[in-house]
This record gives sequence, C-alpha cells and structure tokens, in this order.
Amino acid sequence: MQSFFGAQGDLVISAVGAYDGYRPLFEGSPVQLIIEADGPWTVSLAAITCCSATSEFAGRGDAVSMLFTPPTKQTFDFSNEGQRTYVVYAHCVNGDQIVLTRVGTVRATMAVQFGPGPCWWEVLSDGSWSIKAR
Repeated sequence: MQSFFGAQGDLVISAVGAYDGYRPLFEGSPVQLIIEADGPWTVSLAAITCCSATSEFAGRGDAVSMLFTPPTKQTFDFSNEGQRTYVVYAHCVNGDQIVLTRVGTVRATMAVQFGPGPCWWEVLSDGSWSIKAR
C-alpha cells in the first residue's frame, strides 16, 4: 500500500500474504491510498489516541502506540521475538528518531532521550515485542 499527498508517495506496507498491523500516515489531507492486492482487504483510518499513563508498549506485528508524556531521558528494555527486521521509532513534537533497528530476536537495553511531548512509538516487527521502562 502506498500513500500519496499531492505528488509525494510513501510505501506504507509491503507484504506477501496476509497482513494485520497498524502504520502511521504522516501526510496532511487529502491523502490518496493505492492498494495492489490479489485478495480481499480492508483499511481503517483512525487518529492516534491520547493518552497513555506510561511510555511502555508491547504487542505483536507492526503497531503504533497511544500518545504519552515522555520523560526527558529514560532507559528501556527492548525485546523482539520476530525473525525479520525489528525497528523502533520515537516520534515527538519536535522530531522523529530511530531508536533501534536489528534483525531477528532482540534483547537490548538503551537510554532514550526524548524531545518535548507528546510522543508516540512506532514499531515494525513480524513477531511479539515489548518496550519496558527500567
């Protein structure tokens, strides 16, 4: 699936077989979606919800967290049980950062420096994963 805002396009999802996940759209409105599929599909659009009481987040597959008020700096334990690339982004009001990108099973501890909030996590994974504050 690609999204277009004007002439600029972004690849949002590229999957062979069934896909069930959540991905953010960063464009303004109106947004055009181009979907190529050889079977039935459904797309739902929803705003990122407010507000989680914690910066912790866990799930399976691609996901987007609720908004949260970030600590200035926090150490987190990251885990991933997937086989493919595991990517964690922190998106905050003043910018985005790639926090972690690794292939396969991951057990890592890292400090994350957040900008002004609110913030939200974006996770790409093909397995179960978690982000837990220390």
